[in-house]
Amino acid sequence: EAAVRMLGLVSREELLTMNLPEISPVTQPDGTPSFQKERELFSAALASGNVNYEWLYKRPDGEKFSADVSVVSIPTQDKQLFCVVWRDISQRKKDKERLIDSEKRFWDISEAVGEYLWEINNDGLFTIVTGKSKTMKGYAPEELIGHSPFEYIPEEDKQGVKRVVRDAVRQRTVFRVEHRSVAKNGDLIWEEVKGVPFFSNDGRLLGFRGTGLNITARKK
Repeated sequence: EAAVRMLGLVSREELLTMNLPEISPVTQPDGTPSFQKERELFSAALASGNVNYEWLYKRPDGEKFSADVSVVSIPTQDKQLFCVVWRDISQRKKDKERLIDSEKRFWDISEAVGEYLWEINNDGLFTIVTGKSKTMKGYAPEELIGHSPFEYIPEEDKQGVKRVVRDAVRQRTVFRVEHRSVAKNGDLIWEEVKGVPFFSNDGRLLGFRGTGLNITARKK
C-alpha cells in the first residue's frame, strides 16, 4: 500500500500490472533509457546477490520523484525472485539543493563586499579559502590551504587571537577579532576576522569557518 500511495496509483492491483519502465520517465538522470538501466541493475543484482541504487520514478500525473532502491536476488527451485525495497528521498534532495543554493548565495555576497571565506580543520589548517584571499593578502587559495593562519600572524598578535578563539569554542559562539597579518609581499596588513566553531553530533570540535576582511585603511 505504501508503494501505491508513493506512486499515486489507485490500487495494489494496478501496480501489479505495471513494469518498472511504465512508472519511470523515458530516461534516468544519467541519460540512460530506463528500460536499459533496469536490465543492467537487475543483472547486477543477479550476479552479486543484491544492489543498491537511486532511481527516478514518474507518477501518472507526470510528477517525478527520486527513491533509494535496494534489490535482493532470491533464487528458488521454481523461479528467480527479486525483493525490491524503495524509499522516497525527494524531500531530502530538495533540502540539499536548497542548502547548496543558500551557501552559494552567501559566498557570492561575501566576496562581493570584499571578504574572503575560509574554513580550517581541527588541526588548525586551512581546508577552504576563496579567491579574494589573493586580492587581500597576495596569497592564492592553493597557497594557503594546508597551512595555519597563525603562520601569517606576527608573534605579538598570536596570543590575543588564540584567546578569542578559545573563548568562542568554550562558549560555542561566534567570534570577531582584529589582528595584523603578513601579506605575501611582506607588508603588514590589518584583518577583521569573523568566525564560528563547528562541532560533530557528539560534540567534538571539527574546526572553524568564517570570513576575513582587509581593514588596513580603516586603521590608518
